[in-house]
Amino acid sequence: MALIKCPECGKEVSNRAEACVYCGYPLHQREKTQNEGASLPQENMSVGSNSEEPITQSASNKLTQLLDRQRAPKGKRGNLKKWGALAVAVVVVIVVIAVVAQPSPEEVLMEDVTESIWDRSREDVLSGIEKRLQAMDSNYALEISTSDEPENEDSFVVDITYNETPTNVLLSVGQEDKMFSLAADALVNEETYNAFLCVMKAVLLENDWKDRYSNIEDVDQYISEIFDAIENQSLSEQYNIGTDPFASSTGHESISDYSVIWVVRNNNRSTILLAEQ
Repeated sequence: MALIKCPECGKEVSNRAEACVYCGYPLHQREKTQNEGASLPQENMSVGSNSEEPITQSASNKLTQLLDRQRAPKGKRGNLKKWGALAVAVVVVIVVIAVVAQPSPEEVLMEDVTESIWDRSREDVLSGIEKRLQAMDSNYALEISTSDEPENEDSFVVDITYNETPTNVLLSVGQEDKMFSLAADALVNEETYNAFLCVMKAVLLENDWKDRYSNIEDVDQYISEIFDAIENQSLSEQYNIGTDPFASSTGHESISDYSVIWVVRNNNRSTILLAEQ
């Protein structure tokens, strides 16, 4: 047994005593605390060592979440690109279908009608004639004439323009009399003559409710018959459109379903009238 000094009162006591017999100070509590303090760093080190794995795992999880969040927008952008490409493809298909479904000029020109121009409204008739004219040449247009007043409400007169320039061709439609006429100055002028023929063709087709013409060639053939009759009945043996300025032809002939009356001059106003028989 050895003696030690009490750290509290300084008196000597046995080293085996649990507390100082003089002041009651716990002698071995300090050693226990010191021993615990000495082992604390090891425990902390142990805790630090053991916690390294959870910390690393947590960082790994956070990294994974971050990568997932970064990948998500890319996925959305990829979806947007796919939908955008699909939308473009749909638009292209619609445009192609629209172009393919667009009727050809010949189909527009030969479009069927179920009523004559005498039994339809003025607006409907003019719209149909203009549509057929523009199928032949998009520069043609119709304008209700203000220079020639019709004799009655069932008649109307139309100026024909080409590229917004008057062609000097007038179309008159008498719905009550079931007739139409074409008049023009200087029929020998090539542009006027072409407009004259195009309008005649458009009106004949717009009034083809009896299906007289199965194709464009049939209409051209009918117009050729009209001009053949005009030339054949010329008052001048030298009559020839475009060469003799004084030549003229006046006559009347039944050609197919129309009664055709004409006064054709090279150097003055010419008129061809067709009345349905």
